[in-house]
Amino acid sequence: MYSGAVEPVYGDKGGGRDLVSEGAILGGALSSPKARLPLIIAPLEHGNDRKAIKRVFSEVRGAPP
Repeated sequence: MYSGAVEPVYGDKGGGRDLVSEGAILGGALSSPKARLPLIIAPLEHGNDRKAIKRVFSEVRGAPP
């Protein structure tokens, strides 16, 4: 089973840096189920405000926004 954080390191097609440049919000070391919860709940409170959603997600994973 794969484990570990997804980081914006690799710039190849589909790499973390490429994903971030396309708007992905990385989960760091959170498991998939833990990462999904704030991404499901935050839009209910903030609508389509991407900056607010990213801020909520960063707070949950304990990282700077």
